[in-house]
Amino acid sequence: MRNTKWNKYEAALLIDGYNRVANGKISRKEVALNISERLRYSGLVDSETYRNVNGITLQLGAIEFLMTDGAHGISHVSNLFREIIKLFKDDYAAFANLLEEANHRYPNKTS
Repeated sequence: MRNTKWNKYEAALLIDGYNRVANGKISRKEVALNISERLRYSGLVDSETYRNVNGITLQLGAIEFLMTDGAHGISHVSNLFREIIKLFKDDYAAFANLLEEANHRYPNKTS
């Protein structure tokens, strides 16, 4: 089965989740579980591994690599993640709009 590419909304959720972990608001495990549930229950699940907790945890490592300028995390990073993190750093208002749309597309079922 082929891997589904990440979209900009999913990337925004990962960045937001990473920031909440970095700010000590939630554990990485809790963020990975929350994002996985949101993406898997969006009606797009096409396999048992689609956006599972392990995959989310791996991608959080890629986000961490970019957010820490390579000091920590996993160096295998997609161009999409680079693009959305650049948006986050250079135009936070536009990122906030993207994150708001992401939250509408992938609602938090525990809220």
